[in-house]
Amino acid sequence: IRHKRGGRARAARLQDSECPSGIEALEEKNKPKPPKPDDWNPAEPDGYTRPIHVSEYAFVCRLRRRQGTLAYDRCQTKNWYRTALEAFFPEFQAKELAPDDVEAHKRYILSRFLNVRKQLKSTGQRDEFSNSMLKGHVGVRRVQDPDPTNKLADSGLKRDLAVSVAPDKVDPTGVPVDSLWLSEVVRVQVFVLSAHKLDLSSLGIAGSFAFSPFLVARLGSEEKIAETVESSPNGQVNFYQRFTFTTTLPGAADLTLELKHKSMMLNDLTIGSVKIDVEDRHLVMRRRVFRELCNINDFLVKSISPKDVTVVKAEREINDKDRGWMDPEPVKSMPPGATTGTRLLPHRAPPEPSPIETLQLTRQDGETSSEGQAGIIRLWVELGPAGNQFPEEPDILQSAEFEIRVSIYDVTNIQVFRDFGQRNDVYVKGQFRTVDYYDVSHHKAHQTDIHTYARHEASFNWNWSFTCKAPASECSLEFTLMDADKIGENDMIYYPKLYHLDQFLWLAYTRQRSNLPPMGMLTEDVVFDRWPKVESDLPELQCLGLKTCSCLKRAKRAVGLEDRMFAKLKIGVQIIPKAEAEAIPWTNERFQEPRNRFSYVTALEKPAGTAKMLLGPRRWCWLKLLVGVTVTGVTLFVISAVAFYLVEVGTNAKEWF
Repeated sequence: IRHKRGGRARAARLQDSECPSGIEALEEKNKPKPPKPDDWNPAEPDGYTRPIHVSEYAFVCRLRRRQGTLAYDRCQTKNWYRTALEAFFPEFQAKELAPDDVEAHKRYILSRFLNVRKQLKSTGQRDEFSNSMLKGHVGVRRVQDPDPTNKLADSGLKRDLAVSVAPDKVDPTGVPVDSLWLSEVVRVQVFVLSAHKLDLSSLGIAGSFAFSPFLVARLGSEEKIAETVESSPNGQVNFYQRFTFTTTLPGAADLTLELKHKSMMLNDLTIGSVKIDVEDRHLVMRRRVFRELCNINDFLVKSISPKDVTVVKAEREINDKDRGWMDPEPVKSMPPGATTGTRLLPHRAPPEPSPIETLQLTRQDGETSSEGQAGIIRLWVELGPAGNQFPEEPDILQSAEFEIRVSIYDVTNIQVFRDFGQRNDVYVKGQFRTVDYYDVSHHKAHQTDIHTYARHEASFNWNWSFTCKAPASECSLEFTLMDADKIGENDMIYYPKLYHLDQFLWLAYTRQRSNLPPMGMLTEDVVFDRWPKVESDLPELQCLGLKTCSCLKRAKRAVGLEDRMFAKLKIGVQIIPKAEAEAIPWTNERFQEPRNRFSYVTALEKPAGTAKMLLGPRRWCWLKLLVGVTVTGVTLFVISAVAFYLVEVGTNAKEWF
């Protein structure tokens, strides 16, 4: 913008200097990066994991995603214990445990404070049929040291036992911090996303359109049953359902999720189930909090910003009246007694949300009493004290059915003709396409009646209707102007035009969720700006002997002559919930008599107009010109003949008399 307008060479130089090409950008990327300074600290604020202070009048650009979608930005895992604890317990890496070995990670972390786990059963009862469990921790510590003064080590002899760190007297009422189990009211929230690879063949419902899955969540004596959802043809089920419980821990520990099929006649069938011990996870998270607060160098230093108390001064004006930037200054560098500025205290960012877990669904075999895999379920579990605020929750979108109503009014400014006489037998073809959340596409086609002998305008007044489900990943309607031929295939007048309905469908869906009335009819013009090549029977204009004249095309674009070739289709679109659409009458046919349609009555009333319509404007002009020339010639010939006759008769009369 600073430079004046110049020629192409200057513009190319400016582009090379201000916007380098891809090769130059690649060379710039491959250049060796300068070494980082010695005082570079990765714990400094970076604006992502640690906030950066922004002074007044500073320009900040913040990008925020739509409300309700942030909760899905979570890491995914098959091993909750490894994902939740590996950043705080480096011992996991030293143990070289398998990444997906849940039991190994669980045993290792629980062995520190919960190493007793036994099923309570009666005589002769098997473990899998017992619903009670004993949990606890047994620790053995030597109290008396046989060599408290470490004389053996001083004399060079090897000790049989390590030096005792236990006190001489142990308080029997004391409890170690590791085993400090305090009763606490905990809020448990489970968000189930989807289920995949379900084993339905053994239950006799594989490939059945009557598969109606639903979830049952159970924690202790509390049970919650969710609504039935739809399933995709490939066996995938999207739930996006939330279950919230409030319990006291230690207490009811097993959270059970059952996936069932709702049968119309028989009892509900269990597809599979998964069990999560929320008590173990609660104790593990408390252990992680202990590690966070005690591990100053590895966690707190990297997780707080700023590291020290900082004073942020106010902005000041410099000589050129522009705002200047002033960096924050630590308190210790401020002069004693300074009171100006704002004190910025160290603080830590909120913890990361729970990961999305992929767990195996199991189902017990009725004959062998053994459990086998029944599928995969994806979910996450949030634990926290009652009253605490969880991370942003997703917006649960339940599928709803809508009816899309389209009214085709008329087409104006048709400048492309496919029939003899510069006319078309016009009709509008519509191809509706929608893709649901299962990535399954649905298609439906409609077309209007034919406006015969149409030239620049065609009127229809025709209704269409389509049914789709929202939310949808794609929803569109393709319009095509066609010319109907009695012999051969129909011709395309203009290239198809795609009309997107995604935003309109989303607005209708949000209004329905907010219990608002549906929106009215939206009237719009669909512009057709591209058309196939039309063979003209007129000679082409030539420029300097060339068949095609590019300069003439550029001149037409410059003065906007090509815009005059664009046809406009006037439509009306309304999206109504299916339940409400049944109360509003609608038929897929003509709703009003179209105008300017050809009929035999019109042909008899306006014979000249009918002849013009049949021949076309161009040939009609040529016909009128031919008739005019013919009439003029005949008239002149008659006048000449009469004059010649009169002259001859007058000459002969003189001779006679």
